[in-house]
Amino acid sequence: MTTIKIIPDTTQSAVIKTVLTAGQPGPTGATGPQGPSGAPATDPTPTAYSPVFSSSGGTSSITFTGTPATGSYMKQGKLVNFRIKVLYTTITSFGGGAGNQYFITLPFAAAEKYVFRNCLYEKSSNSGHYELSAHTTIGSITMALHHSAGGGNEVPMNHNAPVSPSTTDYFYLSGTYESV
Repeated sequence: MTTIKIIPDTTQSAVIKTVLTAGQPGPTGATGPQGPSGAPATDPTPTAYSPVFSSSGGTSSITFTGTPATGSYMKQGKLVNFRIKVLYTTITSFGGGAGNQYFITLPFAAAEKYVFRNCLYEKSSNSGHYELSAHTTIGSITMALHHSAGGGNEVPMNHNAPVSPSTTDYFYLSGTYESV
């Protein structure tokens, strides 16, 4: 409830001051629909999904046995938080040729263009760490993978970049975005 008081002032005709007063207390405790565990339905829980790891361009595409990529996401409304890990242990060919680039999929299409930089490639043979980024386009689930090059530039991640891969390598990425 708002109360307005008019207070006379000797230098002006009147000064209007707004004084806020407390109203009735609202309900306490959890309200609204409850989820299966008794938590509020708006409390997201991780959900597993299978990201698709692929390549395009070049003279050959990446091939593998099994599923190299695993992922999970939490979704609340249009807001999606995701995590992906790609193990190279099942890769039988890393693809090749000029123009080859790696891609990975999100659980839901992106509402805007995003660049996720919370990505890291782990070279197990020499304990090297290489920064990656993943780029989305509007309305797509596919992200193009890039790595940091000299001078702050980014170039496509592929069969020989950021380094020559081996089946003991892996990379992971995570981020938050708005879905369509």
